[in-house]
Amino acid sequence: MTQNTRSGVGRLSDDKRKAIALQALTRTEPISVLAERNGVSRPTVYRQIGTASVALDEAFDTTRAADADQVLFMLPVTRQWLDQGRGSKSAIFALHRRAEAACVRKQE
Repeated sequence: MTQNTRSGVGRLSDDKRKAIALQALTRTEPISVLAERNGVSRPTVYRQIGTASVALDEAFDTTRAADADQVLFMLPVTRQWLDQGRGSKSAIFALHRRAEAACVRKQE
């Protein structure tokens, strides 16, 4: 099969990419045969293997559950932002007090 008759991964449906990745991960046939049968290049198959491997690693990573309480980002709230009416000041201050109290309890 010539290179210009192969469809790239961008033209494959999500289900087809998943199927290619699963077939490649099972290693029941050579990558070249799998690529030829699906009309994609070997590098495309290897990229799908990499994508699937990362997803599997993340799905079975037990440390991620332990990181559930980890702060992902901080959101600075200025007085000017509050004065623009983007929320009730009292509600935001109450939220801040609760968050601050939770931090103190966590440190104890």
